[in-house]
Amino acid sequence: MVCAVGGAPTACAGEAPALHDYHSAKQYWYAHSCQDVLTHIPDFRPHTNLVDMFTPRTIRHYTGHEGGAVYGSPLKKRTGESGVEGLYIIGTDQGFLGIIGAMLSGISMANRWVLQRDNAAVETFR
Repeated sequence: MVCAVGGAPTACAGEAPALHDYHSAKQYWYAHSCQDVLTHIPDFRPHTNLVDMFTPRTIRHYTGHEGGAVYGSPLKKRTGESGVEGLYIIGTDQGFLGIIGAMLSGISMANRWVLQRDNAAVETFR
């Protein structure tokens, strides 16, 4: 089992804490998160091979996304326009989050750009 836990924003709020304090804060929030989870499910920790604890600071370090934005580009294109005719942005870069959000994004952009265009073509054809 692999356990991935998002950390609390206190680990990177304000000035960057000393590295030792940062790691201590991550360990604290991992233990705290586990205790919350263990109120709902059996203890998974003996079956855990790897723990990936991350904070907004981690996300910013590896992706360059300010504020620790996890999903997609920090600049969202809510209209789905890419600047290239016929090419539309969908998914987390369009502004919806997660798996369901990515699906809803595809549906929304299809309705907005493809179905409206096709319906206009049908109306012109009549």
